[in-house]
Amino acid sequence: MDELQQKLPVWNINSLAEYYLQILDKYIIDYRQACARFREERALFFEELQEVGYLAVFPSQANFFLCEVTHKYSARELAEVLLREYDILVKDCSLKRGMYGKQYIRIAIRSKEENRYLAGILKYKL
Repeated sequence: MDELQQKLPVWNINSLAEYYLQILDKYIIDYRQACARFREERALFFEELQEVGYLAVFPSQANFFLCEVTHKYSARELAEVLLREYDILVKDCSLKRGMYGKQYIRIAIRSKEENRYLAGILKYKL
């Protein structure tokens, strides 16, 4: 039994994780390029969202932005209008723990085209 335990890896991993580790080197360049494109798109989308007069956009390192709806709408109203009229889903965070009573929405960072479309709606149609 001791001999078997010595031959086991330090961390036991499942077969999916093991496969990923085996192919990681093959795709590392693609992965880094995708990350760079995402960071660039996030920066551009952040700039566009900052132009929306009724949103205060918080900087983010994630795949979404937290925005405070400062006037014109409540977070719930804005989320409902976007869904009903434009089929765009944003998360109303006004009832989340720690944000109760504050008007916050969460906007996902998506493709360049989808981000431009949403920014255009927020800036010019609402």
